[in-house]
Amino acid sequence: MASPRLLFFFSNDFGEVVNASLFLAAQPLAVHFALPPRLLAYQDRPDIPTRSYTDVADMRSIVAEVEPDIVMLCSGYLFSVNGLIEPDAVASFVQYLKRAGIPVVTTDPWLKFWKLHPQQTFALDLVTDPAKRASWARRLRALQDYLDNLFANVPHLYAMPFSTPVVTSYAFFNPTAAQEFSGMSGTDAAGVDRWVFVLSEEDLKVQLFEHKQAFVEALKMRFREILSVPENCISLIAPDRLTRELANDFSGEDRITFPPFLGFAAFRALVAGAKIVFYWNILSASLQYCLYYGTSPVFLAFGHQARLNEGLSQHVIEHVYQGANPPSMSLFTPIEPVADRLLEKLDTESVRKFLHARYAENRTPLDIVSDILRSQPGDAA
Repeated sequence: MASPRLLFFFSNDFGEVVNASLFLAAQPLAVHFALPPRLLAYQDRPDIPTRSYTDVADMRSIVAEVEPDIVMLCSGYLFSVNGLIEPDAVASFVQYLKRAGIPVVTTDPWLKFWKLHPQQTFALDLVTDPAKRASWARRLRALQDYLDNLFANVPHLYAMPFSTPVVTSYAFFNPTAAQEFSGMSGTDAAGVDRWVFVLSEEDLKVQLFEHKQAFVEALKMRFREILSVPENCISLIAPDRLTRELANDFSGEDRITFPPFLGFAAFRALVAGAKIVFYWNILSASLQYCLYYGTSPVFLAFGHQARLNEGLSQHVIEHVYQGANPPSMSLFTPIEPVADRLLEKLDTESVRKFLHARYAENRTPLDIVSDILRSQPGDAA
């Protein structure tokens, strides 16, 4: 029997690729990617046939060419938010798939928070004009309500233990995903510990909004403390405007590198080979890599997504972290520069093991694919 053919349409969100890569790893599936131009530049997986799209016409053409058994929207909730596809066009594409008899599934970055809390609004505190802030919050809330209604009868796929009565949902765990990096350690053969810092453009904006240049100076101080231990090296993945300044300050120091935003596979390998990965976003999807590969995550801020609503932060901790407190510390206090001591102090390993055990109770990707194929999309009305 031929392997099920899955076609993944990605929005502009890098995190969606993280979840998909874990879902697909070492699975007997025929996989195709469809990427917008922004993500296409980072596709470094030659083993996955990949096409680019810019509109719904492209998306329909790709479906006709690939003839998928299942279409995965990653995420259906983000195509319009990312400015890729208008909401009505997203709706027309979903109806096109249903009329064609092709099962369609969406991921959901919000874990149905907005549907479960209809009175909650978006807190856009980086928008300083009160009238604009209120107007944009209303528009985002209206868009979210529209999308919640559009996807009410579309199965949802989650990479963490999550289910809700408001939609059909599948939570997956891929027990074979870590095989590619089995035996890898955050300490290399020479005894060097790699400290990785990951900062997106959105979270850099938040840090500069809150702390101005003090954020940059604090980061420099922490880096100097870490580099005071000869066995340490640092990689910072961040926007150019930050890495240029830091590269000047640390010129001549070969134990700190500022790689550009990496391809999908290269980034996964970097996280898998790190001793510690620092994030400024508790909703960062690459936390999943840490869980699968045994890397310790540490959080320096809750991040731009959690700032959208205070209740959303609690929703994330309840489900993504299963009630555990994400290992965290302040950038503005001295750091313990010996990696093992810091990890022991933050108790990162017990949190990671707790989460891994909870996540491992989810269903396998093949089990979920089989279930979806047994369930045809509803009526094409």
